[in-house]
Amino acid sequence: MKRSFLLPLLWFPLILGAQENYVENIGVENGLPQSEVNDLIQDSRGFIWVGTSSGVGVFDGLDFKVYDATNGLGGDIVTCVAEGPEGNVFVGTTWGGVSVYDGIRFLPLSIKEGLNSSYVHDLFTHNEKLFILTSRGVCTYANGEIQECADFPASESKIDPVGLALDLNNELVCFASTGLYNVSEGSITLREEGNYSVYFADKATSSTFTVIDGSLSWNNDKLGGAEPSKALGTPVLEQCSDILRDRD
Repeated sequence: MKRSFLLPLLWFPLILGAQENYVENIGVENGLPQSEVNDLIQDSRGFIWVGTSSGVGVFDGLDFKVYDATNGLGGDIVTCVAEGPEGNVFVGTTWGGVSVYDGIRFLPLSIKEGLNSSYVHDLFTHNEKLFILTSRGVCTYANGEIQECADFPASESKIDPVGLALDLNNELVCFASTGLYNVSEGSITLREEGNYSVYFADKATSSTFTVIDGSLSWNNDKLGGAEPSKALGTPVLEQCSDILRDRD
């Protein structure tokens, strides 16, 4: 889905008269790699990382520096971006694994380095660890290396991962088309049927998800089931995905 990207200049304020905040529309004409934005973060140094389907653009307030498969990334289609516990920036891609920026260069995290799949859906920092959601499950990264990976349990339906979040007990959970999963050290288990509240941004706001018959529903809209082509509504999935990523 094509989306225009509005970058608030709250990070780079213009102090004019009554100190109003202004919003500037930044697009490909300003150096953004592509208008389709999949994820964005602001790192601890103030840089804005914008993940697109043509690489990642790093905005310093004036200009973009673009990275893609030709100069460091594992792949061009960037699905997610996150800052790790030690300040390195992690960029997830489709079929290119994760690329780790250490301030100088990108280092690869792929199947060779221990990932269980090269297709990365989401990245989430929790308890001084980085959790990497792939098409097969969740891998844990800490101390400069992959610590362990856990695969999704066997399922009769195809598992389409959506994202990672924390529940109100501060436990890591994974959303997928087949339901809501608990993620713990070395294991992924499907939660029992019921209603679950999960917070995304500031722990003050939450949404209620329901697991019924092995399927995940949100606001009474089904996110998966026996007939994914009918049950998995694209607008609902995109809306859910956007909320999961709005937690910085």
